[in-house]
Amino acid sequence: MSIVASKFGLKQFFGRDSFQLLLTWSPVWIMFAVGMWLVVFRGLGPNWEFVPGDLGDGRFNNFILEHFFLWLTGKVADYWNAPFFYPFSGATAFSDVLWGSTPFYVFFRLFGLSRETAFQYWYACSFITNYLAVVYVLSRAGLKPLAVGMAAFFFTFGIPLIAQGGHVQMYYRFGVPFACFYLIEFFKSPKFTRLLAVMFWFVWQFYLSIYLGVFLFLLLIALAIMLPSFETGLTLWERLYQWPAKLKQVWFQMTIRERTISIGLVLILIFCLLVLLWPYYQVSRYYGFRRNWSEILTMLPVLQSFFINDIVSLWQPISLHLQNVPVRYEHQLFIGMAATIIVVLGLIFRPKSENNRTAWLYLAAMVLLIMITLNVNGYSLYWFLWNMPGIGIIRAVARIQLVLMWPLTFFIASTVDAFLQRAQQRMRWITYLGILLLAVLLVGETLSAQQPYYSKAEGVARIAEIKRQLPTGLPEKPVLVLRDDEISSNYNVEIDAMIVAQEIGWPTLNGYSGNFPPYHEFIETCSQMEWRIKRYIQFHREIKGKEKLTVYQNMTKDIVPIGFSDCPPDWREKMPE
Repeated sequence: MSIVASKFGLKQFFGRDSFQLLLTWSPVWIMFAVGMWLVVFRGLGPNWEFVPGDLGDGRFNNFILEHFFLWLTGKVADYWNAPFFYPFSGATAFSDVLWGSTPFYVFFRLFGLSRETAFQYWYACSFITNYLAVVYVLSRAGLKPLAVGMAAFFFTFGIPLIAQGGHVQMYYRFGVPFACFYLIEFFKSPKFTRLLAVMFWFVWQFYLSIYLGVFLFLLLIALAIMLPSFETGLTLWERLYQWPAKLKQVWFQMTIRERTISIGLVLILIFCLLVLLWPYYQVSRYYGFRRNWSEILTMLPVLQSFFINDIVSLWQPISLHLQNVPVRYEHQLFIGMAATIIVVLGLIFRPKSENNRTAWLYLAAMVLLIMITLNVNGYSLYWFLWNMPGIGIIRAVARIQLVLMWPLTFFIASTVDAFLQRAQQRMRWITYLGILLLAVLLVGETLSAQQPYYSKAEGVARIAEIKRQLPTGLPEKPVLVLRDDEISSNYNVEIDAMIVAQEIGWPTLNGYSGNFPPYHEFIETCSQMEWRIKRYIQFHREIKGKEKLTVYQNMTKDIVPIGFSDCPPDWREKMPE
């Protein structure tokens, strides 16, 4: 026990100074408790009657998690063919599958919690895991508790994250600090276990969110490029040779047995990554999924993006003055005034600390990625990345801010820690007071941020109402089609249909996801339902001649339409022209 405790910096917990240690680290746990109350418990309500997100993306994520649970428990046979967008195949891979965080959801479902309640607990776990990851990494750097607490609060509960409240699948980011930490540790002291740790956390972050996995990959590349340049007294060639030299050093340090095991472990991690990505590759190739550059351009950060955060009532009047930003909801990148002040103070005064080099390294890597992804008058270096295989599918590039919050987190922690160290020598009370005021401002910004929630009772009631409308005398293999009667928010109805279909075990023509099948449109009329089927037949060019009508009739005989009043008597027999 003492060896483990010493290794992880917890030795004092098991000695006589445990109370003193808990008191010393109280800022960390106080900031955590405040953040959990402000963001999680306050938002979910006293009886957890609210669910994070909206009736669209929020319930879609719940559907994806539930789909995995049903597959795991044997209630769904084919995981990658989720029963929506019928009859198109591979619908599961139209969006993120959230495998990395699914075990949390499954755990709560196995304990008998409802799908909505398990989703709420899954949501809460994202904050817990993110916070603990940051605390662990920053404490390994030897930073003071107040600096750790403030930085961990920013990463876990900061307003750039809260601005993504409609996309809570992006909240799980604990792989980011771990992967970056072990990359830097490997560069400092090459050991294969550290390189393996980088790969492990990188793969897990991909499993948590493919979006953030791609952005983490870019951050790791940026760090790898910057690390040699932060070494002093080296020639250009020596800097270029740093990484090959360290990899060579690790290789020759290992025995043949260790090399064999190491290669095996690396291959296992690569295989795990391929297991996740291969279905996406197949689906993208089959349906031709790729974002147009014009669409990507609207979601690349512009300079104004870093000053916009409309959800924070404190800064909303200023933020709303910045106009002419397309897809504005994706450009809420302002980090907050508290974090901005700390970063500016760090840039101006450059307070000395043991972590200075690492802090500036992170900042340089962050600036490099901002320069690459920035949209300047319709031009961006990101165009070169967009042309790379697999990168072109990423749409909302501005969400890279959720990964860039980690370099900022470390810089903030290092700056606060350096000022705390300086306070021990001079201007003690003024420095402490200033840092505490910044901590209060940091918390206040999160307090004034508005995150979307929907009523759990409303979501359940919508599903119950649709089930009530299901007719008797069903076909042998029924297929649900629900009319979109909410023209302003079609996706709500689409997800209603998906959840109903999931609960009763039917497929449905309705659907909503990160990608859509060819020629997709929301079904508001009976003719659109007919055309949905015809377009599926047209997409499959191997269906020819009279066979088209036979396929059409075989499909329509199983359809159970709900909410339609404009279907002609012969719509199941006559294919639209």
